[in-house]
Amino acid sequence: MTSASPDRPSQRPYPTCREVLDFLMSYLDEELSPDQRHEFDRHLAVCPSCVNYLESYKTAVRLGKAVMVDPEQAAEEVVPESLLRAIREARTK
Repeated sequence: MTSASPDRPSQRPYPTCREVLDFLMSYLDEELSPDQRHEFDRHLAVCPSCVNYLESYKTAVRLGKAVMVDPEQAAEEVVPESLLRAIREARTK
């Protein structure tokens, strides 16, 4: 996500949905710079689809953590290898 100049904010383009999604984990982990977070929030202010995606993502993360007996335990110890392989393959497509 590019940092934009505060000079003429009304003429600055909004970040794309793709740019926002690329920074989703950093946003949730509060690792973005103040300028990057501002741009992320600016996009969310005009994009209900990304807001819905963000909320769904937060819910998925929360539920995923809730079902883990030990959140520090490696996924390979809990999830079948075939499922992990399928997820990895799907991510590369």
